Amino acid sequence: PFIRTEQTAAPLIKRFPQAPHEVWPIQEYVILSGERYRELIPKERATAMHELLQRGDPEEHDLGQGESYTEFMARVADCLDRLGSCTGNTILYCHGLFLRGLVKAVLAGHTRPTSRAMVGFDHLWRALAFPNTAMVRLIPDPADDDSFAMAPIATPHLDGQPDLLTG
Repeated sequence: PFIRTEQTAAPLIKRFPQAPHEVWPIQEYVILSGERYRELIPKERATAMHELLQRGDPEEHDLGQGESYTEFMARVADCLDRLGSCTGNTILYCHGLFLRGLVKAVLAGHTRPTSRAMVGFDHLWRALAFPNTAMVRLIPDPADDDSFAMAPIATPHLDGQPDLLTG
């Protein structure tokens, strides 16, 4: 996981030391190769990611590296499976693209890595911005063990804070 994810989780872990905590494979979706990522400024990264997603090849690895859309959605599916087997409240600390993958899976009702789903994810990640530390509540559907509903994005803890919106 990214260091800042661990730093964000640290106060809650410290406050509730008796609560179990685990590191799940919900790290950020790293679609671009490390080489391309380092060479580009953020706007250029967004353009490169957009172009890759629009090609709609779920098996593609940027420059033979990066994470394919198929691999990414497998991690999203694994996360949803794990959440479905949890009892009580579970808190996940993750990054924006991974969170958008969860949201897309809940809205679409599946995690199949099709070409159409990949292009749809491109539209979603560009349209749906989250403030840093935003909370998204996924609620298990009592009638369907494999489904979740999504509560509104919550940011009450950010009242009075400077604009923390990221793309």
